[in-house]
Amino acid sequence: MLRGIFYSVRKNEKIFAFIREMEMKTQVNGLTTKIWLSANDTYNWAHKIGASWPCSTLSNRQVFAEFDGGDLIDIAIDGKSDDNVDACEFNAIITDLTEIVL
Repeated sequence: MLRGIFYSVRKNEKIFAFIREMEMKTQVNGLTTKIWLSANDTYNWAHKIGASWPCSTLSNRQVFAEFDGGDLIDIAIDGKSDDNVDACEFNAIITDLTEIVL
């Protein structure tokens, strides 16, 4: 389990660090990667200072995604299979949060 992501924000020529508790879980098995994001993870990501996603459809929702060789093979939002997801937001949140662990 990942415990803490470091964000830097430039303000008044000073850099402030913000650490947020993350509950994200990942499981890597060969080419298959599974990612679980808690409602807190998606909320914190959508509202982070300096890089917020103001009209987020994933904020405060649980997200599960499974990839095989880089291809998305399964997705669930709040425990239900859902293909009606904003692709730009989904790609952004997965990219932002997984570059730390993958």
